[in-house]
Amino acid sequence: MGRHRIGTVAAVSRGDSALRRRERELIHAAETAGIVVRNREHALRFEGTSLLEQLVDIDLQTEWLDNPAAVNAADTATPVMLPASQIEAYADRYRRFEGRRQVLDAVGSYLRHTMPLPARTEASFWAVSCHPTSNKQRVLCVNVNQMETFVVFHPDTGSGLHAFVNVDRTELPANDLKRRWFLLRRGIRIGSSRYVSGGADQIQLRVTGHAALARMLDDPVMRRAAASFNLHLMRKGPCRHTKAHSAQLADAALSRTRVPDTQS
Repeated sequence: MGRHRIGTVAAVSRGDSALRRRERELIHAAETAGIVVRNREHALRFEGTSLLEQLVDIDLQTEWLDNPAAVNAADTATPVMLPASQIEAYADRYRRFEGRRQVLDAVGSYLRHTMPLPARTEASFWAVSCHPTSNKQRVLCVNVNQMETFVVFHPDTGSGLHAFVNVDRTELPANDLKRRWFLLRRGIRIGSSRYVSGGADQIQLRVTGHAALARMLDDPVMRRAAASFNLHLMRKGPCRHTKAHSAQLADAALSRTRVPDTQS
C-alpha cells in the first residue's frame, strides 16, 4: 500500500483539548480507511518497532496469533519475580477473591487464549488488579498498555456478575447490522466506553452472568478478537498499571494456562 497523506489539522481556537480531539478523529479516520499510521497514542496499529520485541520477537508474535493457547502452553520462560513488598501489599485483597472459582476460571481462560506469552509479559506488558479500590463493585481488572481489557464486577444491587472485554472490531463481522446480530445470538451486548489507546477498531463486549461470560471466552471468534487487540496494545508499549498488579491472582490464573486444549 502506498503512502497516504492525512490533511493538515485546521486551526482550533478552543485550546489543546479540542486540538487533540481533532487529531484523534483524523487518526481514527485513517485507521478506518486501512492506513497504517505512525501515531502510537490514538491508533491501535502503527508502523515501526516495539519494545515488545525485546520479549517476543515478530515471528513469535505471528505464530502466537495463529494459535495463542498452544504457544502460551509451550512457553518455557521463567515466571516473573515481583518484590515481596508488592506481593504482600495485595495479599488481603486476594484472600477476599479466593472463593470466586468461576471467576478465576474465566481469568485463566482469558489469559490462556488472548494474552501474548503471559508468563514472560506479566507485570511489564499486562497486569491484573484484585478488588481495585477505585471501584468497589469490581472484582478484578486486567490492563494492557493504558487501558482495561477485561473487567469483572459484582454490583451490590444483587443483579449478579457483569463483565466486559475490549476486542478488535476488525475480527468481527464487518457489517454493523450483521455484527450486532452475531453478538446478540451469543448473549453479548455492545458497550459504549472508549479508550484513547484503543484506536478506531476497539469495541467493548458486555455480558451478564457466569454462564454467559464462560460462553464468550470459549467462543473462537471472541478469542481471536481479544487476542488481536491485546497484541496490538502490547506493541504500543508497556502496561501503565503494574503498581496494582496482584501476583497471587496472576499465579492462580496462569496455572490454568498450561492445561492442554484441543479447541485452541
